[in-house]
Amino acid sequence: EEEVDPWDVSWVNARNRQSPGTPKNMYESDQFANIRLIPGSFRYKADQWMVLSRRHAAAILNIDQHLRTHERLWKRAFGFVHASDEVYFPSALALLRILNDEDKSKAVLRRPVTYTDWTQGMRNPATFAANDLKRVVAAARKQGSLVARKFTGPISLEEWKQAVASR
Repeated sequence: EEEVDPWDVSWVNARNRQSPGTPKNMYESDQFANIRLIPGSFRYKADQWMVLSRRHAAAILNIDQHLRTHERLWKRAFGFVHASDEVYFPSALALLRILNDEDKSKAVLRRPVTYTDWTQGMRNPATFAANDLKRVVAAARKQGSLVARKFTGPISLEEWKQAVASR
């Protein structure tokens, strides 16, 4: 099996309406059903934070060259969607046939970039204090995330190094 260059890998925790664990919220209809220009199997939503490789970003930037002038994808399909960036990028990758679980050569990791704790059932994720750092770093590692978010207060570089170095 050919090894993929880590710089060519995108991190897009994308799911469509039928994916297990897709949140049901007040925006679901807007984000999935009201995008009529795109077939349902290509409508995806991703986490707010994602990482695109240069190759994937370039493909998305060039997607409109395949459409007639009056069909510009962003304006026509996503211009009035809540959280449109969270829907546009993974849907564009799906339309380009890049977002595909079966094809590892496409180099899309379908996992979160950020560790975020939504267990409090709020509209916003939990906030962490500096003394939560080791626990959160361990949880982020277990999830396979690159970073964690929503810390309050200062965390020194030394504290961060120690938390990351601990196993």
